[in-house]
Amino acid sequence: MLDLILAPLAYPFMVRGLLAAVLVGVVCAVVGTYVVLRGMAFFGDALAHTVLPGVAVGYLASAGDRG
Repeated sequence: MLDLILAPLAYPFMVRGLLAAVLVGVVCAVVGTYVVLRGMAFFGDALAHTVLPGVAVGYLASAGDRG
């Protein structure tokens, strides 16, 4: 059972993906706690709405790279 769980970690891209997910989780936890404690709920909402167009632009910009 443990081999089934650890098998994907044999691939370097899976290790990098896991590391990126952990880093994003830590950063989001810290920023989210700061936003809540400071009472800046509107800042969090604005930040979330700002990310969506950035993801869309990044996706469209990378569409030319797929050849």
